Amino acid sequence: MVFKNAVKSYWGSYLIPIAKLFFLNKDKIQNNYYPYLTDCQYCIDCNSVMPRYEFSAEELSQLYHDYRMESYNKERISFEPSYKKIAKIVGVTDTEISYRNSKSSELIMRNSSLLTEGYVLDLGGADGMFIPQIIKDKYETIDLFDISNVKINSVLENTKIVKIKSLKKDHYSFLMNMHVLEHVGNPLAYFKEMVALVKRGGSIYLEFPLELSIDIENIFLKRIIDEPIMIHEHINKFSRKSIIGLLEAVPNCKLIDSLVDVFESYILARYIIKVQ
Repeated sequence: MVFKNAVKSYWGSYLIPIAKLFFLNKDKIQNNYYPYLTDCQYCIDCNSVMPRYEFSAEELSQLYHDYRMESYNKERISFEPSYKKIAKIVGVTDTEISYRNSKSSELIMRNSSLLTEGYVLDLGGADGMFIPQIIKDKYETIDLFDISNVKINSVLENTKIVKIKSLKKDHYSFLMNMHVLEHVGNPLAYFKEMVALVKRGGSIYLEFPLELSIDIENIFLKRIIDEPIMIHEHINKFSRKSIIGLLEAVPNCKLIDSLVDVFESYILARYIIKVQ
């Protein structure tokens, strides 16, 4: 099924061009909203929403170079005042770290036969606090690559986690990528680059939030676009069907296992993918 005026995307899929109003909520301070008219597209093959403008890695690096540092929080709060409530707790509380690490460990552990000898990479791992214990126990050295200037958390200093500045293709036997895909300019291109880093027979642990409900999917399919979608740094929004479309576009990857759970208000999807 192809919609009139649909355009071809980098996914190789047909996209429905749509115009949406994205709101940054300021009602707690001034009781009003700041609207931004933004062109988005809904992919009918991968069931995801993303901006029609493709942000480059250079543009995104300007946003994330000081990720969750004081300067980042201050700037984001100036546009999104409600972020002030969670700025100093998101991604750093013992509760969140413990929960997320327990769930990633659960999925990896039940597929532990895929943890072959070799090198492991946490791609986009920020300060390293979300590397599960099973990976720390299995591998002697864990590479961490992140575009931000965030340092490895002090509680992990003098451990086997090493922050690297460049990446090697066809090098890693296991790669972790957690909560990055929703931030990048071109999710498919980014995933292909990720796969290129993994040796044949290696595996990927992929994790991202599911922010498109069935109701929202139906709204887009019916071309009813009067309900706005609120975005912040998650410029891409995925559904449960998105992983299927993603892997169909990268035929040398096979979905092995998955786990979907809820943490606070987020539905989190976790996948084990084998590179063939």
